[in-house]
Amino acid sequence: MAKIIETRFISSCECCGRTEYELEPFSKLGDSEITEKFGDALLVKSPRPLCPPDKEVNRIWKKFFGRCRTNTDFEKSRAKLVQKYGQERVSEIDFIAQASGHFEKVWQCKDCAILSDEEYYEKLGARKAREKERGERRAFLLILDPDEWKIITESPKKDCSDFLPF
Repeated sequence: MAKIIETRFISSCECCGRTEYELEPFSKLGDSEITEKFGDALLVKSPRPLCPPDKEVNRIWKKFFGRCRTNTDFEKSRAKLVQKYGQERVSEIDFIAQASGHFEKVWQCKDCAILSDEEYYEKLGARKAREKERGERRAFLLILDPDEWKIITESPKKDCSDFLPF
């Protein structure tokens, strides 16, 4: 059985933004396996890619690098990719492919934890758009040690960083 989350530091879902007062525990899902694993926790920390999946980038990446087995193969494929798309676009493709292949753990409620990565980023994007429209900024707590914390806020960034919680 998972420990109930200490809500004084993490008090809202990083995806939908609902606070601890709006959340229901995982046990409300009615799934005995989930209830056994997470119990009455309001939030769980689970992995998500750093960047939303991009079908076009994945298709391009597989087409050019899917059969590469050696550094020489990779270098030849990269040269062909640059020739076809240009260095600027290849830099974007590299960034997105690498970011979507790395994961971070984020706090999620029972409704968001079960979403696919595509659904997760769609819901996260909708929340951020609503907040931007209302002029709100989300604040996250960064725990430095048990007795010390500081608030950090999101700032507008380019590319996939718009989806990152810092």
